[in-house]
Amino acid sequence: MLALPPGPVAVTVIASALRGGVRHGLWAAAGASVADGVIALGVLFASSALVVLVRSTLDHHPLIALVGEIVVVAMLVTYAIRLARSSVYQRSSELREEMG
Repeated sequence: MLALPPGPVAVTVIASALRGGVRHGLWAAAGASVADGVIALGVLFASSALVVLVRSTLDHHPLIALVGEIVVVAMLVTYAIRLARSSVYQRSSELREEMG
């Protein structure tokens, strides 16, 4: 079974298949797949360059790394506190107690 998420690319592929038959639909799907692959490669190379830049910056400025780590820990603790106080967490705790 094939899953096709709704969106402009899927609509284009379906429209091509309905207008021109299976062959046109397959060519449209192949083109969309190639385009997705090119975009993924671009993101891969760009993110690799960004990681190298951030790593070299943090190697030369350890104080920035320390401040970043403190900020991340503070954000995680804040998230944990807000989650513990939320009604969703309390309701799930009640359901767990009811289920045994």
